[in-house]
Amino acid sequence: MKLLTPVEPKKWRNFQVPSGQEFVLHSTDNRPARTLRTLGDLVEEINLIGGDQETFSIYVGPDHNFFADWVEKVFGEMELAAELRRHPTPLRMRVAIAKFLWNAESRAQPQTAPPPEDATRLLADVHPLDKRHFPVPSGQELVFRDEEEKMDFVVHTLEELSEVMSLLARRSLAALTRHANSQHNIFADWVETVFRENRLAAKLRFEPMMMTFAIERFLHVDAELLAAHQHRKPLFVGAPALAKVHRLFEQNNLPFPPIPSPLAEQFQIFGKWFFGTRLLPYAPYTGFEFFVQEFQQGQTPDYVAIAHDGQGVNSYALHFFLVKAPLGIFYQLPWGGVYTDPEWASAQLARSFEGAQRLITAVSQAVEAGRLTCDTPVMLTVSLRAQNQAIWPMGARSGFNTADGENIIEEMISGYSHPL
Repeated sequence: MKLLTPVEPKKWRNFQVPSGQEFVLHSTDNRPARTLRTLGDLVEEINLIGGDQETFSIYVGPDHNFFADWVEKVFGEMELAAELRRHPTPLRMRVAIAKFLWNAESRAQPQTAPPPEDATRLLADVHPLDKRHFPVPSGQELVFRDEEEKMDFVVHTLEELSEVMSLLARRSLAALTRHANSQHNIFADWVETVFRENRLAAKLRFEPMMMTFAIERFLHVDAELLAAHQHRKPLFVGAPALAKVHRLFEQNNLPFPPIPSPLAEQFQIFGKWFFGTRLLPYAPYTGFEFFVQEFQQGQTPDYVAIAHDGQGVNSYALHFFLVKAPLGIFYQLPWGGVYTDPEWASAQLARSFEGAQRLITAVSQAVEAGRLTCDTPVMLTVSLRAQNQAIWPMGARSGFNTADGENIIEEMISGYSHPL
């Protein structure tokens, strides 16, 4: 017997299985235990663990698919379970469940709803947490071929679009600009004509090299606003979020930046390589100077942001922004580019983060001792694109080389031994 059949229309997403039929995921090194009660829970869980192959393989592998078993045996949805087994990848499984929910809820609409042949669907009508996985109606997919790479693409969702653009960018800058440049942009055209998201399409046309970030931000902002509206707590906050990101850094042989305890308690995961206590309004790579000026004008509360961002094939950096009055640290250090030596980059990041920790400690101690007030700004910026700066009560430096950063920090710290 299908459990979902008698459910009230538009409640499939939140239908909870009977007590004792939940799917229990045990705790691992990088995430806490979790209990799934609805198909909506399952979509979110696959989205969270999909990037961690070690964790995902516990539940889905060549000879087992526990998620499909749960859908079949508890929900009684044989066709959906078969689809999950046919395509046992995180993306395809999420799309299959989201499509099932959408179709189920669409069939339950009253007769006054738009007729099925009207293929125009606005993302505004879609549950915000499903915008990432919302598949366009049949016949509205983005279909194109890259002749140089000899590759064919069929795109059904915004998440697939983001992944396709990332794939093309990793192949070569030319592979991406063949389809998105100042003369034409097939990705923006598709977003505008099918999804009717004109503002997002405009952003894709305005800055083609940042299209993936624009889509990620569009999707995550909606999810964040929905969670705030419903007073729902994010799945990873504080220690669990930090543990997950720590694991990611360890897997990439990267040192972890210092995060003061008040901000560590608010730490969240916003998306792939976007973490912290604040969802940044601009891409950190191209918007670096905005965040520096924002701090100088005293326009932001305390926050921390960590992001890997860039453009092209080699212009990538790991960003570490920390504002904890009166201190502001803004690092934009090379890592992740095609031609960037990962060992060299990791060593440079380690030295920079160690210096940042010393500066954080010195400023905190100076404030506690009354030698420094919270309205006296102390700032250090190190950037690939902007001029390096250091400002502290006893002096200021600008235009110094990144290699001189350690000496600059020591000079800044030495000034705190004198009352201000």
